[in-house]
Amino acid sequence: MTFGIVRRLRESPPAPALPPLTAPLGAEVGAFSAVTTSGETITSLPDGTLVAFLSPGCAPCHEKLPDFVEYAGRAAVRPLAVLIDGADDPALAARLEAVVPVVVEPRDGSLTEAFQITGTPAFVTVEGGRVALLGLPPVAVGA
Repeated sequence: MTFGIVRRLRESPPAPALPPLTAPLGAEVGAFSAVTTSGETITSLPDGTLVAFLSPGCAPCHEKLPDFVEYAGRAAVRPLAVLIDGADDPALAARLEAVVPVVVEPRDGSLTEAFQITGTPAFVTVEGGRVALLGLPPVAVGA
């Protein structure tokens, strides 16, 4: 019976690839203007900025949150958190504000559109106005 199962698995077509959640590597970040919860207007990002796109109702976002907060505490360039539909969870915004600037915007917000975000969690590092790295960079152990 085991051989039959293995043979069926081999004959099965591969699972379809998941669609990307962000603009592709090397893509130019679109123009944007956003206001942080502290009132700062952002229209550009310094090289090396990690932008985290999170949603309050997203379980994987909450799973990644401790790693993001730890990374933010050690990053050479201060990251930015974008809470999509984050007005629904002021506690999450408050938790992040202690570590990074936070922008709360709707799904069709300026930053969300500039980075072509289609889902969360999404982590994008910017260099020269372009998408340079996708994903949450690892936190150096013992750093």
